[in-house]
Amino acid sequence: MRITLSSNIDIGEMLGTARQKDIDIKGKTLRDLLKELTADGSKNVNIVNARGDIDWDCEILVNGARYDFLPNGLDVELKEQDKVHIELLPLGGG
Repeated sequence: MRITLSSNIDIGEMLGTARQKDIDIKGKTLRDLLKELTADGSKNVNIVNARGDIDWDCEILVNGARYDFLPNGLDVELKEQDKVHIELLPLGGG
């Protein structure tokens, strides 16, 4: 299945240093995609932990909607030409 993946960070070989790219994925759900990115390992990206839960302070959008507001959350089924955006949220302090 081919989707558009974008991010504000370098998240491994699937996306590389590009900030947006059309990619082919093996899985069917958002959780599957995140596991694929984590399994890549080339950039030590661990978006999900061993249980498959989000392990970062990040915002993930599917076609502009936050994943946690979608009916199935991380288990939302992706479709051909969906757009997934992963945004690492900057930490502030002082």
